[in-house]
Amino acid sequence: QRRVHGALKEEVEVIARKAITYDEVIHKCVESLKEDKVTCPIVATCDEVLACIMAAPASVNSWDIEVTSIENIIFLDRRDGGNTDKEWVNENAAGEDLPSDTADEDALDSRARLGVESTKVNFAFNAQCATKRFIEEKTEPLKEDSHSRKIVYKYYQYIVNEGLPNEYHLIVRTEVDFAEEGANGTIKPYRAFAVLEYAPPKPVRSYKQDSRVAWTDSSSLGAILVDIARKNMGKVARWVAMSLLSETTMKIGFVTRKGETTKTHSIGAVYTISPHDCARSINIDSTKMWTAVSVLVESILKSKIEDGGVLRQGGEKQLRIFAGEDSDGDDDSDADEESEDDDDEDEDDDSEN
Repeated sequence: QRRVHGALKEEVEVIARKAITYDEVIHKCVESLKEDKVTCPIVATCDEVLACIMAAPASVNSWDIEVTSIENIIFLDRRDGGNTDKEWVNENAAGEDLPSDTADEDALDSRARLGVESTKVNFAFNAQCATKRFIEEKTEPLKEDSHSRKIVYKYYQYIVNEGLPNEYHLIVRTEVDFAEEGANGTIKPYRAFAVLEYAPPKPVRSYKQDSRVAWTDSSSLGAILVDIARKNMGKVARWVAMSLLSETTMKIGFVTRKGETTKTHSIGAVYTISPHDCARSINIDSTKMWTAVSVLVESILKSKIEDGGVLRQGGEKQLRIFAGEDSDGDDDSDADEESEDDDDEDEDDDSEN
């Protein structure tokens, strides 16, 4: 793929992001391509959706996205409740490291409850990173009552399979969570993510028991991240993909509960790493990520659906392309996952309250 265009736009959103099909900048990009007499298919999406597709071979739990086709233009968009933004905990773990699927609503460490808690913690850490005081002092507690944050959108246009019969143009809306001023007044953009500590039932030891000191030891954070990625490869691969797409640096917060409650948390440490270095450290191949995208896009084009979606059913290897609203019904076609997750660090001082 070849990136041919980038644009920058800043907007203030309240949790719900604008649908790709209604994004004015996306439509302007599409009109520009039409004026240039581009005849091959045009695909428009956002980094959250594209990253889920790129990380699909490493994911385990279910997610789905919407597919809308209008005049040779395919919109791939997130769906409310589609789990594309769900921050599962230990999704790729095994044995007692894997959260249970219990139906007990009071079980704080069930897979579902941990997923909800981790998603809220990720949003709170993300929003907090955007505050100047936190960036400068690293001593703020994790505030979890914020329901809005400023989003900077960056738009990129790619030509995929250029010169080949299956060529298509890809327009991607990416996000930047915050920026810091670097050397010589340069601005360095970041994506922020949070890892929620999970303490499996005894006698399995938790990060807190094994590595609490290491969480505040900047020299050990890289090794801890590799171990976390082993149990959360789907999530971390998605973070890497989003950061690569937006050309940002990753800032990862290591977050733990305060006491037995799921309502308050503290930040043990913050680790900064480039997505390229992170990909190398956990053996992610970005080329295979793009292969996964092309396989799915070509399958969607062949299906000729106008209104439907793509479903990643938990435990299945294939992505199901379906028409209409029924994601549990007969699927029109399957897209095989053909990619596997295989690709200057600096450490920040820890912060906790």
